[in-house]
Amino acid sequence: MRYYAGARPVPGAVIEVQSAGPTLSVSTGSAGDYAIASAPGTNLRVVPRKTGGGGTALSALDAAYVLQAVAGKRTLGPLQALAGDVTGDGTVDAVDAARILAMAVGLLPRLPAAQLCGSDWLFAPSAVGAPGQSMTPPGFANGICAPGAIAFTPLSADASGQDFQAVLLGDVTGNWQPPAP
Repeated sequence: MRYYAGARPVPGAVIEVQSAGPTLSVSTGSAGDYAIASAPGTNLRVVPRKTGGGGTALSALDAAYVLQAVAGKRTLGPLQALAGDVTGDGTVDAVDAARILAMAVGLLPRLPAAQLCGSDWLFAPSAVGAPGQSMTPPGFANGICAPGAIAFTPLSADASGQDFQAVLLGDVTGNWQPPAP
């Protein structure tokens, strides 16, 4: 698992494997890697989440990027726009900039989109293709958070390269850094 800007590894993300049986979970290691054991022939869905770990990534500059985008002075890439939609309403607007600024100065304990998703991060699938695979991009619509996911119906064999790009909500500048080892 790598960060959307700079491809830095993202440790400590919880990878949930949802299937007909009990939900399994593993965490990404210091290199952003994870491994899941599952039997071929099983229908499963891989869904990452992560709480906290943002450090000092959110700042007034992130709010400024959002305001520049609203004013038509900056174009945000798809994952930057995803990071900037901290209200979880499907749009990037001045309210998002205000929430990012409130979070950056400690006036807001958690971003609304993080509450909606149960995760301070979103994860966009960037997986190597495999038989029976489908990918769901993360996003917001009608007050609902759709987490990013990779599904197999069914898993036909080992599937390596099932990766995600991690996006910290509010980090429009992409300056997040992993914790020091």
